[in-house]
Amino acid sequence: MTGTLYGVGVGPGDPGLLTLKGRDVLLRAAAVFVPAPGEGKPSLAMGIVREAGLGGLDFRPLVFPMSRDEKVLAASWDAAAARVCDVLRDGKDAAFITLGDPGVYSTFSYLAAAVRRRLQGVRIETVPGVTTMNLAAALVNRPLVEGDERLCLLPLPEDLGELGALARSFDTLVLYKIGPRLREAVEALTRLGLARSSSFVGRAGLPDQIVAPELGDIPGDAAGYLSALIVRTGRTA
Repeated sequence: MTGTLYGVGVGPGDPGLLTLKGRDVLLRAAAVFVPAPGEGKPSLAMGIVREAGLGGLDFRPLVFPMSRDEKVLAASWDAAAARVCDVLRDGKDAAFITLGDPGVYSTFSYLAAAVRRRLQGVRIETVPGVTTMNLAAALVNRPLVEGDERLCLLPLPEDLGELGALARSFDTLVLYKIGPRLREAVEALTRLGLARSSSFVGRAGLPDQIVAPELGDIPGDAAGYLSALIVRTGRTA
């Protein structure tokens, strides 16, 4: 019998948002695998778990390079899966922690697929977590959607001209993966007349988080990780 691999969402930043189920799974796991951007570089997900009072776990970093080269990425996933499978083959459970929810733009899906290729019939379970958009909406104290309204979650489009069509089709847009294009996005939303009905949250849940209920409130250095633009389009009005 092989062990079970758990994908555990640890939330966007606030350690208090780690779920009770997630905490229980991590405490039971023989090894907790941690995504890291490079050798010796800190893992934000591991930091959240430590702040939640679980610093004594057997953390094992898995390095995933910041690359778009498919061969490089495939090799890193295969190497990571090999390390995870070594634990599972011993009949021990392993966990992989990921920011937010494992089903939303998460690295866990790639790891799970690589593990399945190595261990046929392996048991894999997902433990959901709070997403950045949920925390962002709570921080600006506005609902994401109400009644029959429509919600669209997507990465910031390469062509910002797409935002106009999206705004006509959905009542709320949530934009992830903003990075250094924040100012460009704000300018596009301003041209569409949506700046005053839009909000921004950066580094959600972390001590230096930025909360801007209106886009005019965003400081110049706001672009960063765990960020979201929430755009209320007024489509139904």
